[in-house]
Amino acid sequence: DVLTSLALFTPLFTCALWIAARPLFYGPGFVDLRYELPLIWVAIFTFFAIAVTSVLFIFSEKHRAKSPLLISIVFFVGVWGNAPF
Repeated sequence: DVLTSLALFTPLFTCALWIAARPLFYGPGFVDLRYELPLIWVAIFTFFAIAVTSVLFIFSEKHRAKSPLLISIVFFVGVWGNAPF
C-alpha cells in the first residue's frame, strides 16, 4: 500500500524538483551588465569620437590635428579587442 502510493507520487515529485531547479531569471547576468555592456557603450562613444576627429582633421586648413584622431583610434582598437562582439 505504501509502495503503491510512493510509486504514484514519485513522477509528480521528480517533476516538481525539475521545475524548482530551473532558473527564475532569464536575462543578462552579472558579467553582461557590469563588464560587457559598458564596453559596448565605450566602443560606440569612441567610434563617434573617431568620426568627429576625422571630420575635424579633414576640414582643417593645415592638417595638424593628428593626435586626437590617433588617440581616439587607439582607444577604439583597445575597446574593440576586449568587447564581446
